[in-house]
Amino acid sequence: MIKISKHIQIIYEVNKLFLIRNLFYGKLTLFIKKIELIYWRKIGVNLWNLNLKPKKIMNGKLV
Repeated sequence: MIKISKHIQIIYEVNKLFLIRNLFYGKLTLFIKKIELIYWRKIGVNLWNLNLKPKKIMNGKLV
């Protein structure tokens, strides 16, 4: 009986470790995505500033 409970305890500990790891990776990926979004937004803004003066509008598209 003691052996079984010990085994369950080990499994529980391992699962806890995996949960913590998954949470950590989840937070990490969210953080990276946030940084990427900010980065791409900055690049987008810079590109927009470069093309601030549209030459012509043809068929509703900037040329």
